[in-house]
Amino acid sequence: MKPTVGFIGLGLMGNPMAHNLLKAGFPLIVWNRTAARADTLVQGGAKLAATPRELAAQVDFLITIVSDPPAVEKVLWGADGALAGIRSGSMLIDSSTISPDLARRTAAACREKGVGYLDSPVTGGTWGAEKGELVFMIGGQAETLEKARPVFEAMGKKFFHLGANGAGQIVKLAMNLILALEVEALAEALAGHPFRRSG
Repeated sequence: MKPTVGFIGLGLMGNPMAHNLLKAGFPLIVWNRTAARADTLVQGGAKLAATPRELAAQVDFLITIVSDPPAVEKVLWGADGALAGIRSGSMLIDSSTISPDLARRTAAACREKGVGYLDSPVTGGTWGAEKGELVFMIGGQAETLEKARPVFEAMGKKFFHLGANGAGQIVKLAMNLILALEVEALAEALAGHPFRRSG
């Protein structure tokens, strides 16, 4: 029997990611701030937890993908947060886009509880999430990633181990910066501004 997966964050990316885990045969428990977003998953066989803490106490792998660093902190450390219930020997996979420092702080909190941790932000957009073709940028121990490989394979087509905890977030932030520069360059071109050359 496959390990039980918990999923927190059922937005544009999280909902299709969770559906792909169900399709792959993983027993699934979900939680979302707006519970109605879990309706189709529950209809498909997932269970709905009342709180992140309740969810974390029942799963072998916990995946989080929420909007921003404050949301990650609330889900993990807030009232009835997941870290209060997470079981020793389980694993936390955070696919939110957060700071490398927060990823390292989360890793330290997990180590204290005997829990594996991978920071694994994603790229590929909603289309990639729906098709199960996301790309994961992963920071953490190689042996931790190997244990999680079947879970990643249910959601994505590629996953890159980039180094210690925080490395996944560093690469994701660098990619976001490159994208922002491309958008700025395009905006300047469309506005009719000449490209600036140094030297």
